[in-house]
Amino acid sequence: RSTPQAERRQRRQRRRQQQTWKQHTNQQPMVVGFVDIDARPPKQVTTDPPRPYLSDLCIHPCYRRQGIARALIQKCEETVQHVFDNKHEMYIRVEQDNDAARSMYENMGYQHQLHDIFGVQDTTMLLHRSFLQDNDH
Repeated sequence: RSTPQAERRQRRQRRRQQQTWKQHTNQQPMVVGFVDIDARPPKQVTTDPPRPYLSDLCIHPCYRRQGIARALIQKCEETVQHVFDNKHEMYIRVEQDNDAARSMYENMGYQHQLHDIFGVQDTTMLLHRSFLQDNDH
């Protein structure tokens, strides 16, 4: 049986998951993509993005437009649904003028959601996807 401290540590680790995509080039592994999921409770409900929140999606420039970002996002969606207390939605914040990213997210089912801060007091917008709608079809 685990101790209360070990259980708390495990819950904290589950709340913040990171996914990486590795490519092997010349027998040397190389990280070509990274993304982070933040499922911690927001500190300030009015200014923090809702959770779970996908952030820091980054793909090495030489490996873009090969489906790596989509694969990482799909893995994050699976993680959110199965690891984080059965959550049924995910949020992403994206720059309003990042047309390529916005198009990819919208093709994956993310929709613009109004927010008091994002898109009002900065140049980003908040996107949301509910997985419950996917399961209804």
